[in-house]
Amino acid sequence: MNRQKEKQKHIPYSDTTIPKERSKADIEKLLTDSGVEDVQWTTYHGSTSLRFLWHLIVKGVEKEILFQFTPPIITTTKRVWSERDQKTIKANVQLENTAYRLLWHYLKNKLEAVQWGMETLEKEFLSHAVVSLPNGQETTVGESINAVFEHVRSPALTYKPEAEPQRANGVVIDV
Repeated sequence: MNRQKEKQKHIPYSDTTIPKERSKADIEKLLTDSGVEDVQWTTYHGSTSLRFLWHLIVKGVEKEILFQFTPPIITTTKRVWSERDQKTIKANVQLENTAYRLLWHYLKNKLEAVQWGMETLEKEFLSHAVVSLPNGQETTVGESINAVFEHVRSPALTYKPEAEPQRANGVVIDV
């Protein structure tokens, strides 16, 4: 019997008991322990972003590079009490504690990859570097690259492999 019921995938850190405020403090400590001096959390129109300024030496020149990260919006269906209906109902709820803990783990893993020489700091964080476009608009390198991919054709997307050679008993037959 084929059971193809769609199940909601397990959400990482969904069972965390750590409140988002503590995760935010842990993120700030993680960053300051890694040499970041300036950290800013901003909430605008319901969306929160983390920005931090890192003083780096790039090709022998000291630079201030601004990075931006946004906690993911993670929702799930849970039973909650409805004051209006005076009973429990299924509702979509946002898992903020989970989102902030996931961001902490993400940043921690990136910083450990740099610390242990798996990648350079610039490469590990490049897509989150904030840049100004010629028109003055602010964006991240990653968002800029996504915009470029919308307007170009990648050879990988248009590549069509040659026809497979014919084989007989595992030996290629010259056609």
